[in-house]
Amino acid sequence: MLSLENVYDMFLLSDQFDIQVLFTECKNFLVEHLSVTNCVRAYRLSVMHSCCEDLQKVSWSFLLQHFNAIFSANDFSDLTADDMKSLVSSPDLVSRSEDMIVESILQWARAGNKAECEEIKGEIIISHEQGVVDKHEEHALNKENAPGLDKEDVGTIAKTIRLPDDATEDFKKQTSIDNGSGSPVSDSNDKQDLSSRVRNPAGVLEATKYILISGGCLWETLANDPLIQNDPKGRAIQDKILRYKTQLDCHQDACIPAAMHRNSSQLRNVVLSFSGNMILCLTKDDFSWKYLVSASIIPQNISCLIYYDNNIYIQSHQRMLHVFTTQEGKLYELAGAVQTNGRAITMLPIGNDLISINTSDNINYTVDSHSLQVYKSSAWIPVGELSMRGMEIICVTNIGSKLIIFWKQAGKTCISIECFDLTRLESHILPHQLDSSAHLVAFKHEDEAFVLQQNGALWRMSAQPEPPFITLKHEMWLWTFQRTVRGSLLFDGELLVFETVSSDKREFQPDICLDHVFNGLRFCTTSSPQTRFVHAVLPKFFIGQPVPM
Repeated sequence: MLSLENVYDMFLLSDQFDIQVLFTECKNFLVEHLSVTNCVRAYRLSVMHSCCEDLQKVSWSFLLQHFNAIFSANDFSDLTADDMKSLVSSPDLVSRSEDMIVESILQWARAGNKAECEEIKGEIIISHEQGVVDKHEEHALNKENAPGLDKEDVGTIAKTIRLPDDATEDFKKQTSIDNGSGSPVSDSNDKQDLSSRVRNPAGVLEATKYILISGGCLWETLANDPLIQNDPKGRAIQDKILRYKTQLDCHQDACIPAAMHRNSSQLRNVVLSFSGNMILCLTKDDFSWKYLVSASIIPQNISCLIYYDNNIYIQSHQRMLHVFTTQEGKLYELAGAVQTNGRAITMLPIGNDLISINTSDNINYTVDSHSLQVYKSSAWIPVGELSMRGMEIICVTNIGSKLIIFWKQAGKTCISIECFDLTRLESHILPHQLDSSAHLVAFKHEDEAFVLQQNGALWRMSAQPEPPFITLKHEMWLWTFQRTVRGSLLFDGELLVFETVSSDKREFQPDICLDHVFNGLRFCTTSSPQTRFVHAVLPKFFIGQPVPM
């Protein structure tokens, strides 16, 4: 009779002696009796036996759906680093908070390292008893080589492997190699050092949605955990979280995988756009456009929209500026933000300000700013004038405080690029010009901006301290024919390219990528009037019915 007490032994025995009937019964028993206390062990058993795909699938699904309960009742020390990365990166993982996922990773690392510490101690004691000391032992205890161990673990092992006081100098020379600083180093042919045996939580944390953790988890858990603080990668993740949470103006420019809400969340990462009087949103579920449920209260004749600090700012052709609060679902008119300096060509958030480029005669262009910190009452403040005259603005982006404007003049075959530094209030024209026969759009990634032309040419722009303040370099070709591209945006690791229904749909290299920027292309069809595409986070109930194309 199978029971929870004997099923694991029977499972291994039936596999060892190839008793298929019993082996199948054991698998079925485990599938039927999965619980928070045994699913980790069941999953690891299924991984080690290729014929247990059904058990592996069911136990993995159980891990995803009951993560919090398993974390509270059990530890994950039996899972490998790859298992943990797959688990915490899954959009289907159900957890009350991202903080609990971080706690589980740290618990997994500590439990595994304690067990590894005891194993290493045993190996070294046996080596000492046999009169053999590995060359790599003390070197492996350097913090750089064992970032996953805390001070207690390192101290315990260090005491264990200390060379005997009565060891001769010849013996010490045979068991260590001096690197000139008095510290022994490992020979290239030695077995792997301690760094390959400890569990590094930062490597797993990198696979989570770490951007979504709370401030308390950031400052109390990560900032005080030696496993994270002793690892440069762990500190780098902390810096990324802090930067993202403080640079609210960058949230609309891209959505990195670590900022994607999981499927069980009540929030959704979306791409916002507008067409006529309607605000539309696109989700990763099916990459199709849907109406915003609260569209009935949105102002008419939309000319521009941005997303900043959970609010959607909307400007109309009547030069009025409104803010739609996603937490309240209400629309407010910013009374002090009426445009008086002509009409706005475009708006974008930079720092804590809303920057607008305006013209009253299509010849002269000015730059104004509006504080996003003074809610409902701030007025527009003049900043400066752009250098170019009598030309058409076809695209605007920025790198930090550097405003980048792309100009096209009727009858000319080139696109000129101007950089206006909002800090120094200086404007400079780049010597490099682009082919005007291929229209362009822009997208941003961290401290760089990219320009994508309709002929597939991709250009990288980086900031520099001296005029003309930015550099432009051709990066690659994404395709080699003309497409009707309306916009582009980085979204969950992919580059989304928004094109019209009439665009050339010829095949292109499907697995094209750019290291550390995007890992693939995805084309999304839009209606022709759509021209603005920004990332936002909305409650699920704001996402309405599909838009007919």
